[in-house]
Amino acid sequence: MPVSLFGPRSLSAARRLVSFAPKSPLADGVTLRNEHIAVAGDDRPDVRVLIYEPSSRTRPSGALLWFHGGGLVMGTPEQVEGLC
Repeated sequence: MPVSLFGPRSLSAARRLVSFAPKSPLADGVTLRNEHIAVAGDDRPDVRVLIYEPSSRTRPSGALLWFHGGGLVMGTPEQVEGLC
């Protein structure tokens, strides 16, 4: 659903809508690890990284890097777990 956010009221309403979005189920045979990666600089918080990996993975193998497009404004990466 495309949403135009023109101010704090519409952003607040959009955040409430997104918070009710169902979490996608994790596919069978996929494990999820929640990691935190340090960022250079004392005042910067760690970056949270979710790692989805099939239990049958053979190494070495390829990978897909997926960026959640919420811009730290709304939504969560967990909402697209089924896709990842």
